[in-house]
Amino acid sequence: MAKIIAIANQKGGTGKTTTSTCLAGALQLLGKKVLLVDCDAQCNATDTYGAQTEDVCTLFDVMTRQGTVEEGIQHCEAGDILPSDNALKDIDEQLVRDMGKNFRLREALESMSEQYNYIVLDTPPQLGLALVNALIAANSIIVPITADRYALAGLSQLSQTIGDVRRYFNPTLKIEGLLLNQYKSRENLSKEVVEQLPVIAQSMGTTLLDVKIRPSMGVRKAQAERHSLFSDDTAKSTSAEDFKALAQKIVEEDKNGKL
Repeated sequence: MAKIIAIANQKGGTGKTTTSTCLAGALQLLGKKVLLVDCDAQCNATDTYGAQTEDVCTLFDVMTRQGTVEEGIQHCEAGDILPSDNALKDIDEQLVRDMGKNFRLREALESMSEQYNYIVLDTPPQLGLALVNALIAANSIIVPITADRYALAGLSQLSQTIGDVRRYFNPTLKIEGLLLNQYKSRENLSKEVVEQLPVIAQSMGTTLLDVKIRPSMGVRKAQAERHSLFSDDTAKSTSAEDFKALAQKIVEEDKNGKL
């Protein structure tokens, strides 16, 4: 059965899409069958994968029951993806009167549970139906965060959202950990923030992940060229090494039943 991991933070600029696409790619390197679902109307993950959005079934169609996940999945060079398009920004309005609107994604992904080992959800920063659906569908959450004070302030909002989702919809939802992105060990501000994160993580019932993602030009280059971080010359970047370490940690701890 597929494990569904939501990459979530209710603050923009923390690297949700980068984490989603690179984690999916790193899990594939370990021989895992992975599906990436783009739950963000900005469609950055869809663009990174080079997926089509015109005259095809997208997540909006799946959530409005105009299409199925099977119809929507595209097999791109970087991997399998259920793409998003701009129509997703209107999903709240489209489903406003639907009694089961919060469970559309969970129900849609049930048919994929035996076909994939992991399903990674790239989520939007704003609270709305797309984010709520992702958190209800997920087994666990990874929270990407950057080493700045504004990023720390945004965690309280996410913590409240997760608490509400657990209380009303998904009581077993777990936060796997806070993932430090764009980490520069020599910067004083980064060190200050890192010192605070374990306490903040504990207040959210989780931990700061041991793996830290260092910045590299490899990520930008791979995204610009629409290929996996783990192909061509970007495969040797520091970010590629770090995401491989993250994927290895997730797989090993899943195997040991720790996550």
